[in-house]
Amino acid sequence: MSPEFIEKLKELAASDAWDKFDDESLKRATAGHLDEAFYVGHRDGQIELARDILSEINIDWFDAE
Repeated sequence: MSPEFIEKLKELAASDAWDKFDDESLKRATAGHLDEAFYVGHRDGQIELARDILSEINIDWFDAE
């Protein structure tokens, strides 16, 4: 993997994911809009995948910011 790609993964992994918030916060943020809820879930999936990839190759992601 290129250093640039690893940096992009680290930036993504350091992002705040909605899974750290309660369900009510998520409901308020999406206001019942399915498209918005899908986007939030998709973004969280990207964040989790970046974290998993970096963890598997023994690179810390929590110090990216």
